[in-house]
Amino acid sequence: MRLGFDITPLLGPQGGIGTYTSNLLDHLAQASTSLQNESADLEIFPLANRRLSDAPGAKVDNRPGMNKTLWMQTVLPWQASRLYLDVCHFTNNVAPLWTPCPSVVTIHDMTLWLYPQHHYAKRLLAMRPIIPLAARRASAIIAVSESAKQDIVRLLRVPADKVHVVYEAASSCFRPLPAGPAQEALRQKYGLSERFMLTVGTVEPRKNLVRLLEAFAQLCKRDGQTHMLVFVGGRGWKDGPVFAAVERLDLGRLVRFLGRVPTADLVGLYNLAEALAFPSLYEGFGLPAIEAMAC
Repeated sequence: MRLGFDITPLLGPQGGIGTYTSNLLDHLAQASTSLQNESADLEIFPLANRRLSDAPGAKVDNRPGMNKTLWMQTVLPWQASRLYLDVCHFTNNVAPLWTPCPSVVTIHDMTLWLYPQHHYAKRLLAMRPIIPLAARRASAIIAVSESAKQDIVRLLRVPADKVHVVYEAASSCFRPLPAGPAQEALRQKYGLSERFMLTVGTVEPRKNLVRLLEAFAQLCKRDGQTHMLVFVGGRGWKDGPVFAAVERLDLGRLVRFLGRVPTADLVGLYNLAEALAFPSLYEGFGLPAIEAMAC
């Protein structure tokens, strides 16, 4: 089988969809090696809107490429035809309206319809017209939870038997770690107190972080300043109110914004934290919850 695999979620700053895509690609590559050892045939062809080096590691040119939407709807079908692909998998909600082979699309959530106010206008204009058409045209749809499947079927009006639930999973690197010098060095690296709560995800309105800060402020007022609140994740759209809330609630000494951190550090932070706070307004799945439980 010749499998085309869309790696565009790996080209920019990675959030949950980038993690999903990376983990899936790694496991497909392992499966490909295993199948080859059994004389079966699985070839993976990474697809991206930037120039690819020779495939296995799916490395890409860092120079800007063609607009992703334009590339996917015009150039990608031509590339798939030239590669004689048997199937294409698109991992980030949207797919071409036509491909020369069957296509599978993973739709992670329906926030564009359920919470349009939490997306910028350009994304709404570009994606909302295409996603329903691509979903109906796809041979199969992957949903990451039963809840997401119900939303997809209801809002996109696709047959329920076309939508297959394949749950996400934490990478095997997320595991309990023994206490010791490495953990204490990590605490010192980020300037963290002995006790802290952790929240993981892009700093954006859908993550409900202003309310989290308000709840944390109430906790500090009731019980005293016993913990820090630590944010891991990149800055996103309309993140200003979150930083304004820190100032308004006078939490500057108790809140840390670490930005994106290496995966090894994230594993350590989950292990050090007393709790994960994850009050999102909506998640298709929510990887940080199971990553934290795995640790």
